[in-house]
Amino acid sequence: MMSDTLRLADGAWRLRPFHLRRDLPIAIRWYDAELVEWLEGTTDAPYDERQIVRMYTWLASRGHSFAIERRMGRKDWFMVGDVTLCKDMLPIVIGDSRWRGMGIGTMVIERLVRLATELGWSKLVAHKVLARNRASWRMFEKAGFVRIATHVDTSGLEYYVMERDLGQGLATSIR
Repeated sequence: MMSDTLRLADGAWRLRPFHLRRDLPIAIRWYDAELVEWLEGTTDAPYDERQIVRMYTWLASRGHSFAIERRMGRKDWFMVGDVTLCKDMLPIVIGDSRWRGMGIGTMVIERLVRLATELGWSKLVAHKVLARNRASWRMFEKAGFVRIATHVDTSGLEYYVMERDLGQGLATSIR
């Protein structure tokens, strides 16, 4: 897990390391049936607490998970989403619907591209971006990702594999 908080834009946004016990009560409210359908393409019931804990635990074991936060006032921060930086996937959710469609996702992905470059990674892959989720694939395109493949999963949903070449990068290590 990465221990550093990453600043975004004008200091009004940040990526803070995700803490399951602290952040779960907020995140659990996001995963209703509508969001699950948008993210996963299924009309299954909303995620329950057990599924959400399992998901975040798995993500933390694979990469660097962050809470996406907005400064509210002088000292208060409000969590609006989360993202995990992995070499082979880049799951992001703006869980609070009031903040969707404002370019926050693109800003977050661009910051993580910079971090991955600093870490010496050669590329990033978003491995399952639903074709019908235009906002998601457009966000990745705006951050320099290109579609490298189109597939159909076992339930018939079309999705894209998107990739961003990071060039040589700067070799550094995570603290």
